[in-house]
Amino acid sequence: MGRACERFTFSVSQARGEARNDSDIDILVVLDQISSYGAEIERTSEFDLTGIPGVGYSISRVFVSQSAWLSEASAFLENVREEAIAS
Repeated sequence: MGRACERFTFSVSQARGEARNDSDIDILVVLDQISSYGAEIERTSEFDLTGIPGVGYSISRVFVSQSAWLSEASAFLENVREEAIAS
């Protein structure tokens, strides 16, 4: 059974066109549930462009459950809620 993506956000610098040449792409994916964080990283590893000739950035991805997104008060999630751009 697949996981439903509830929200997808990009880092502020990339989404707003403020990134430098060495900036990476930060993505937060909110899933309805996460049974294995490692499995989510593995499942999305094809999107990591680190080391590909001609591509100067990497894609950093973080997964969080919908319940954590809605209720967790960590500094990281607070920052994403305030500054990232949802897609």
